[in-house]
Amino acid sequence: MFKKAVLVAAMCVELVVATPVIASQTSDFVTEMVGALQFMVGKQEGSDFTIVSIKAEDEVLVLRVDGPKGWRRDKSAEELSELFVSGFCEKGSELFDKGVKIRVETTEDTGSGLMVGPNSDHCPA
Repeated sequence: MFKKAVLVAAMCVELVVATPVIASQTSDFVTEMVGALQFMVGKQEGSDFTIVSIKAEDEVLVLRVDGPKGWRRDKSAEELSELFVSGFCEKGSELFDKGVKIRVETTEDTGSGLMVGPNSDHCPA
């Protein structure tokens, strides 16, 4: 299940990293990324999880992911975020080089138990 999360995140990166950006335009770039990634919202990845929203908060790309009860398997918000962010990093850290931060929020069972990960500004070690 978590391997799928990494693959989905990696696909997102492929779609957006080629766009040049300067630091003062980071929030505009994130807004453009959100538009380009909207096709993923509502898509269910197997029977495991669904990306329920992708939005921008200034320079932060915020992904909200929902799955069935228990899908997070007692992982912390930080651990879950690291799993998804590592998917972005599989294709390179270009997003972070452009000043983008990524936050992953997760819920279970159609929106309950919101867990908010940190604003990540680098690839996990």
